[in-house]
Amino acid sequence: MKQGFEAFKQVLYQPEEERPEPKKKKGAIILPFEKKSENKEEKIDQGYKAYEALGGALSQKEYQEVMRRAATETSAGSKWSSYAHSYARTAGISLSSEAVGIYGILRDTQDKSYSGLSDQKLLAEALRFAGDGSSLTAFIKKFPNIFK
Repeated sequence: MKQGFEAFKQVLYQPEEERPEPKKKKGAIILPFEKKSENKEEKIDQGYKAYEALGGALSQKEYQEVMRRAATETSAGSKWSSYAHSYARTAGISLSSEAVGIYGILRDTQDKSYSGLSDQKLLAEALRFAGDGSSLTAFIKKFPNIFK
């Protein structure tokens, strides 16, 4: 063992013949991940079943139309965002961008079966679409008179 000043001496350059052999690193083989292929209809069916399980009121056809619009329209919720966030703040919940976008789509559509729903009920539907059961429960508890 080196003593004194020699123990802290830093070697900045070593000729190649004096360099120690680099340590071989252990490696792993990374295999590609193959996602289970699901067709679009299966995903929509699963989403609709989850929506129904949360108490969704719309038909499967209406559900599919709203989800198709949500996938293609990027600014659907911007017009109604402040309303959605205001209700969410009152209920003590936070909203996903998906829920806000779906709320905007539901709010913009006046000629459908859900056009007669109140703003709070439309937001509840948007939470069901987004699959956010915990926020939905908190929201309904905050507005019990609306959801009788």
